Amino acid sequence: MARARPAGGESSGPQGPGQPPSPGLFDLLALGLTMALLVGGGLGIGLLVDDWLGSSPIATFCGLGLGVVFAGLALWDRSRRYL
Repeated sequence: MARARPAGGESSGPQGPGQPPSPGLFDLLALGLTMALLVGGGLGIGLLVDDWLGSSPIATFCGLGLGVVFAGLALWDRSRRYL
């Protein structure tokens, strides 16, 4: 007996019905680039603030920490749709 197809010509994909979609190559590259920019941006801003205030390395570590936190939040936000 043949299985019925979903209405409207939609396919359930290789994951099967009820499974969340898996991320594609573009999604993974975009996530990696986003995380790298967030960590690098936080580090760069921290270095600039340290240079301006002469408070090395306090602002560098704070900027790096904020970049890591925001990168983690970006990872969590983008990966929720695949869970």
